[in-house]
Parts: sequence; structure tokens; C-alpha cells
Amino acid sequence: MYAEFEAGLRDYWKTHLKHDTHPTMLQLVRHAIPNQMFSQDTIDDADAVREYRNYLVHDIEDEVPEGVRAFSVAEAKRCLCAYFGRLDARWQ
Repeated sequence: MYAEFEAGLRDYWKTHLKHDTHPTMLQLVRHAIPNQMFSQDTIDDADAVREYRNYLVHDIEDEVPEGVRAFSVAEAKRCLCAYFGRLDARWQ
């Protein structure tokens, strides 16, 4: 699910916003894409999903580290869809 979110944001950045740069997902989610249509909660939730995904993919610890919020699939979907819902509707 997160891979599709990442691919979508990168496509939005390149095709709709017409940028040739390749910022990190942290930069895209938190700073480069959000505008006045994004509440801070929407940004924070999508970024928290990013952090949890990174933990799942890259860390080998049994427990989620302090400061990393765990998500069910349904919660992650809600947060990522809320973020996508703030993107310019003219993007195709």
C-alpha cells in the first residue's frame, strides 16, 4: 500500500507539479507537496505511516521503537487516502 502511495506522490511531483528533482519521501510528505489544503494532522499521519513502514521494512527489532506509531492496514489506508484526497483534483 505504501509503495503505491510513494509512486503516486512521485508522479504528482513530476507530472503535475513539473519538478525534475528527486526529494526523499520525508521531504515530499512533510514539506514539498503540502499546501494550505493540508491540515498538520493529515501531514503528520501520513508521515507516521512512512515511519512505521520504514520500521517494518528495515528494522529487525521485535518491538516497535518508542516514537514510532504502529498502524493497522485500515488505519494506514485511512491516513494515506486522507493525504491523497488533498492533492489537486486536476492531477490525472
